[in-house]
Amino acid sequence: MNTSTLLEDFLSEIQETLESEGVILVGHFVWILRGMERGLNTSEMLQLSGEAYSVVRQRYDVQLMWTDWPMNLDTARSADDSTPLGFDLDPDGSLVEPLLCLVLQV
Repeated sequence: MNTSTLLEDFLSEIQETLESEGVILVGHFVWILRGMERGLNTSEMLQLSGEAYSVVRQRYDVQLMWTDWPMNLDTARSADDSTPLGFDLDPDGSLVEPLLCLVLQV
């Protein structure tokens, strides 16, 4: 499968989440790719996540925001666009640290 088809399939998954939930955690990008079972290594998944992130920012009116867990958009705070993006959320990580998400603006 070529990279552009993989990217479009990945973007379709992200789009589905954004349109149904109005938000997607940036840290879930690699989780989505793992679930697609395409045999990518971590480096490839991180690279593809960066590409998808750029496309999503161009295609959609989304805002990068910080949210606490459990996610509550009423208390979410704007994040600077230069914030380092963590596309691979550690499932054993702290639930106290805020999480980056993309929020669909309506």
